[in-house]
Formats: sequence, C-alpha cells, structure tokens
Amino acid sequence: MDDLLAGRWAPGGRQEPVRLEEQRPNIFVLYESNIGALTPILREKLMEDEQTYPPEWIEDAIREAVELNKRSWRYVQRILERWAAEGREDEASRRAREGDRRRYIEGKYADYIEH
Repeated sequence: MDDLLAGRWAPGGRQEPVRLEEQRPNIFVLYESNIGALTPILREKLMEDEQTYPPEWIEDAIREAVELNKRSWRYVQRILERWAAEGREDEASRRAREGDRRRYIEGKYADYIEH
C-alpha cells in the first residue's frame, strides 16, 4: 500500500510505464464526421477501398479533400488512385516543386511572368 501511495507500484510488477495507444478512427467515422451521411451502397464502397489502400492514406486523402472543400468520396477516391499510380508525394518533393516554380518567377524569365 505504501508503494501505491508513493507512486512506485506498477500493475503486474511492471517497471516500465503503461502506454495507451491512440486508436485511429475507422473509415466510417472519418467519412461521417468529415464528408456526410453514410448510405448502404457507399458503406460497401468504403469497405472495398479500405482493403485496397492503407489507413494513413485514406485519412490523409480525406483531410486533403476537406481542406479543398471537395466533400465527396469520389474526390477522395481520385486522390487515392493518383497516389497509387504516381506515388505519394512527401514534404521534400513538394518543396522541390516550389523551387521549380520560383525558378521561372525569379530567374531569367521573370520579366515574362505576371506575379
């Protein structure tokens, strides 16, 4: 009892701290909270896509669609299909693309570009 009150007691005699894992919301919760009401036909489609794409991709694709105010599963599907076909871009490749754009705005063609 003294160990418990002093904060030295651990369940099952463990010495490492207990960690709680954060649960990801499932695809149905993500859809309903970000896009809209779920229909039975759409539920089947979501289940198919859940088997095809990783959960992180689905969550990020929904986030991207919502940020662009394109709240439809068809738009989310197109994002996922593009990522599957072309590869998913990470932050480093986006920065490289920004550098490519700036090259024309600030480079020798800057006089020809309206900005």
